Amino acid sequence: SIAIDPDQPGPYHDRGTIALRKQDFDGALRDLDQTLTIDPSYAVDPRYADAFLFRARKAIAAGALDIAISDFATALKYRPGSVPAAGYADCYRRRAKERQGKGMINEAVADFEAADQLSKAPEADGERVEALYRRAIARANEGAHEEALADLAQVLAAKPNLTIDPVLA
Repeated sequence: SIAIDPDQPGPYHDRGTIALRKQDFDGALRDLDQTLTIDPSYAVDPRYADAFLFRARKAIAAGALDIAISDFATALKYRPGSVPAAGYADCYRRRAKERQGKGMINEAVADFEAADQLSKAPEADGERVEALYRRAIARANEGAHEEALADLAQVLAAKPNLTIDPVLA
């Protein structure tokens, strides 16, 4: 038990599993964090992915996109395929827009690229087209005109009737 030997990871893991079953996601994450603090190599129950997904959704609602991205990544580590790509990509897109607004162009481009990698076929996914378009704007602002044109070519291939924002003109 935790009271007898607080330096053992097993009881924290077990209590976290019970908390997860009760849908006490915050309690489950608290015990998971303690389990991994005691022994980072401890085999973590893949059901913890649900707790990270829940916390990621809460973080998105609060605008804490760095936490959401980190929690999505952790959920994927514990249970591959557990994170909907669209939600994960959306976090990157939102953070990229924030970074672009702050003048953090390289970081914005990296986030737009991550969103692009998580998205599927552009012709089926309007969100991916938007990510490519916004990445093109970020690249153009950075002076990477060839890369911006390549992104715009993909956008127009997917959406030939799209009206391009005059910001780029």
